[in-house]
Amino acid sequence: MKRSQINQAIEAAEALLADYRWRLPDFATWSRDDHTRFVERSQWLGARQMGWDVTDFGQGDFTTRGLTLFCLRNGLANRPNERPYAEKLLFVGPGQETPFHAHHDKLEDIIVRGGGTLCVEFTPTAPCGTMPR
Repeated sequence: MKRSQINQAIEAAEALLADYRWRLPDFATWSRDDHTRFVERSQWLGARQMGWDVTDFGQGDFTTRGLTLFCLRNGLANRPNERPYAEKLLFVGPGQETPFHAHHDKLEDIIVRGGGTLCVEFTPTAPCGTMPR
């Protein structure tokens, strides 16, 4: 994806957040200088993949198969004092699809807050440690 597409996706998400009066944590708007100034916190956030993520899943067609998300919380598995739980704000446009994924040891809640319609496809479970086909 081009940086301009990524910026547009983030700006659209920020506009939606403003419409619904949602405020993000300070690190949502950090500059490169902020990451340099707050090295320890930046490393902590990076290890947990927190912050903005915009992807077309390598398909080259963000409008059809893409996702904009902001990760607010993401615990690391098998670490003391960490809960394997993620809290993410997902921004999906009309007609936009997000491919299947699953976690065997992480919990995620899905809550629709923006007035859209959520379509979820459930698949049979597979034996522990394997992925369904």
